[in-house]
Amino acid sequence: MKNTPLQRGEESYALQVPEQVRLLCELLDAYLSRVLQVFINDLGHDLYGTNGSNERWMAIDYFTHCGYGLHLYPDNLFYGEWVMWMLLFTLPINFISWGVLYGDPNQHIIMIFVQFVVFLLTGWVLFRLIFKRYTTIK
Repeated sequence: MKNTPLQRGEESYALQVPEQVRLLCELLDAYLSRVLQVFINDLGHDLYGTNGSNERWMAIDYFTHCGYGLHLYPDNLFYGEWVMWMLLFTLPINFISWGVLYGDPNQHIIMIFVQFVVFLLTGWVLFRLIFKRYTTIK
């Protein structure tokens, strides 16, 4: 990507740029206006002047990781600390199923049974969490 200042913009903002950022851009021979504009374009999924699709998702991840917009989803049931615990619970089951099939590829019934039991157990745990949460709110 060429290191030239972008000439696109409809609004201007006054920013206090830390000296370290200015020196870093100067050291790397990068225009600060371009760095900021490309980040904004990545964040907005604009196809003009971006660094690519991975950078677009990283910009959005950075934006939400800083907490912007998360106030819109304060009680989202499917986004919380419990998700990591459920992933840690179900990951070994997937490895067990994979091990059963790797040991004997004809053991589909055992693998389906293991997956079904874990599905029921996970559903029961989630139901208890949801039921507990909504009964304590009312």
